[in-house]
Amino acid sequence: QLYLSDIFLGILFFISLNQAFQQRNLSRKKFFANFIWIPFFLWVLMCFFSFVNAVDYSRYFIGMLRMMRFFITIFCVYSFTRTRKEIVFVLKVLLWTLFFQALLIIMQFVTKTPIIQAPGLEASFDIVNGVFRPAGTMVHSSNFAKFSCMLLPCMMCFCFVRRSLLWTRVAWFVMGSIIVFALCLTLSRAGLVSLLISMILFYFALIKFRIVPINKTFLPIIMITSTVILAGGLLWNISGSQIVNRFIDDAGSLSARKPMWEVAVNISKANPWFGVGLLNYTLVHQEYDDTFERISSHDPVSVHNLFLLYSAEIGIVGTLAFCIFILALFKKSLFLAGRTKDPFLKMIWFSVFLGLLMLMLQSITGKGAVDHLIHFSVMACFFAFILKFDVDEQVR
Repeated sequence: QLYLSDIFLGILFFISLNQAFQQRNLSRKKFFANFIWIPFFLWVLMCFFSFVNAVDYSRYFIGMLRMMRFFITIFCVYSFTRTRKEIVFVLKVLLWTLFFQALLIIMQFVTKTPIIQAPGLEASFDIVNGVFRPAGTMVHSSNFAKFSCMLLPCMMCFCFVRRSLLWTRVAWFVMGSIIVFALCLTLSRAGLVSLLISMILFYFALIKFRIVPINKTFLPIIMITSTVILAGGLLWNISGSQIVNRFIDDAGSLSARKPMWEVAVNISKANPWFGVGLLNYTLVHQEYDDTFERISSHDPVSVHNLFLLYSAEIGIVGTLAFCIFILALFKKSLFLAGRTKDPFLKMIWFSVFLGLLMLMLQSITGKGAVDHLIHFSVMACFFAFILKFDVDEQVR
């Protein structure tokens, strides 16, 4: 669970810390002058105290290491961000990372091989009822679906809102279209539904904020819709019957969720305050499984619901703190979208809201933010952006 990125992040953290104290560009009063820290620290505190009932302390330590990564990423991005230029730079890095994963997924689908085999990379795919679902280097295809739905609204800002050369906008649109096609290849139902919802909300935001005149809003929606239809049509021609099998009979992934949720509720009832410990769910879930299907033995994985998983692992109080933290991020991003006069930044803040909302929607049927480190990293970047622009008057 220790990656090369952790070493890079640690070095970046100490560099940022040194610069912050030498140049005094980080005011602790400003950094922590936001009520959003209260639910955040309560969430972290309950994660810490989850060791009380933990069975495997090594797993618990790995879970806390992830929380440490989250905070360090927030600090580094906050220190790095001075103006909107830094926000654009960070978003471009994330979008290019997403684009690379999309290209890799398409190549995996064509060749039916992982493509990349190297130490430290987890290039993989899964096959469900004969359906090949590529995952890039993100372990599971659903992780790419969450990653793409978090960032595609931001990419639409570069396509339709930011003032730039025509060829630049076309290039961003082509990249976005490739990502949408890769998302279709994952056959993630939650991902495809999230994409549809985010496109509709993005379109109405263009009208609501008067970013684009009403008579010109049809062009973005036509281009986005046609891209999705074209990608879906091409995918149907490639493997139409397999797609039907995936959505109707998917080897139990849909039917398994209900008994999984029942087991998680049983664990939460028995351990309401501190849970069973971070990442300890799969070590104890069979003890609380009274379902007819005996789902914990048949499918020994964590429950596919982030909120129930947190409730079982860190307790109800920690889960409520996490939910309040996410709601605070929703509120702050919408507040900044309404306050900002710059059309591009206005839509970026709304896209941050959409990205977080889509991640939470997919957390209802999956593990959401804890599925992959990249989800936590994007959340940390969004949190740092919000802190910087909500507190620091110099970047308003």
